[in-house]
Amino acid sequence: QEYWYNNSINTRLNVPYPKDNGNSLDYTVDLNQVWEGNQPKFGQGNDYASYTDAILSNLNGDPVMDREGGYRYYFTAGNNMDDATVTSPIDNSTYTLVDLDGETYKLFAGLKSSAVRVDYADDIFGKQHEATTENEKLYALSTLSGVYQNEALYATRISDNVTEKIAEISYDNNIPQIKYQTGDIAKALLNAYDHSDAKLFAYIGIAAYSECGVAMSLKDNVYPAYFLRPITMKDNNSATFEDAEANGSVINIAEVFDFVDWRDEAFKDGNDYKNVWLYAYYGLKGAKMITEDITTNLNGNDINTTKLSAVTDKIKLSQIRGTSFDLSSYNTEASGTKTTWDAIVNHMGQIKYENNGNNVSNFDIRIPVEFTYDWGTIRAYITCHVVDTMGNQD
Repeated sequence: QEYWYNNSINTRLNVPYPKDNGNSLDYTVDLNQVWEGNQPKFGQGNDYASYTDAILSNLNGDPVMDREGGYRYYFTAGNNMDDATVTSPIDNSTYTLVDLDGETYKLFAGLKSSAVRVDYADDIFGKQHEATTENEKLYALSTLSGVYQNEALYATRISDNVTEKIAEISYDNNIPQIKYQTGDIAKALLNAYDHSDAKLFAYIGIAAYSECGVAMSLKDNVYPAYFLRPITMKDNNSATFEDAEANGSVINIAEVFDFVDWRDEAFKDGNDYKNVWLYAYYGLKGAKMITEDITTNLNGNDINTTKLSAVTDKIKLSQIRGTSFDLSSYNTEASGTKTTWDAIVNHMGQIKYENNGNNVSNFDIRIPVEFTYDWGTIRAYITCHVVDTMGNQD
């Protein structure tokens, strides 16, 4: 029960936990790990004589080749979306799958070999039915085709109708695994949501089948599994510029963002530096200020929508270092030191504020920064407070 969440409604999928000199790139999860004894127990086995222990304990991902019966995992037709609207399996709320750039997506399940949406199961006479528990009782549904063969999850970007595989199921070394993919769409969706507010999930089904490949009816055989984003960074509300400071006022990018990973483990906690090596483990390799999207509340404007460039051209913000760096030499727990932290601060660079216009009173600037790491790019924002011009506080 400790592997399940929200009153046993869903499970969570994550990258590997940190190890010295490792990385987070192998996003592969054992699907059997959530069951006691690492093997599913099927609740309907006692009701039917054909549900033998031999069949129900036989993991085999290919009923075409297997003639002893068994069970396998698949992506259910519940993954198939007609539009970008998703209904949460946890609280039945609805939302839209949107990435950090505002692109919308819809998901569907299909075969590994072709990005074709599959909705139905075929019975042994070639007629189509929904693959429901009741229909598995009423009809001889074949697991040799249809939804039971869905081992791939696809996403379509609605703006240009581009489709990409984002996850697949495999049976490496007789271990049923779900593996998240590394394409551009897969990364965009994974990075769209904080791990504490995960919204990207897949419906995973389990099919048990007889020696003839006919589906056997199972209770509670579908569950949602949420994909957790590996890392998150947030404004720690410490960024301050002082107007008219000699040679410009600067902030260190690393110091104004707090990083945590999917375990809610902080990369740095106050003066505790033991986890700063996680910047290297997760492959942080770039921090880029997006100058054209800086906004401000200068002159009473809305800081969420009013671009600084539309208000004044006298204030200049520039980045010093940090657009590209290599932290790989710090990828060990032994590198959790203040010396490592100081090096990371230097690598990640600074943002400089300069005002070539008149004296100003207090105002705020909202700066977007895109962080590049092993799983793509995440845009985060800091709100920087500009203290009124030195010597003009009265």
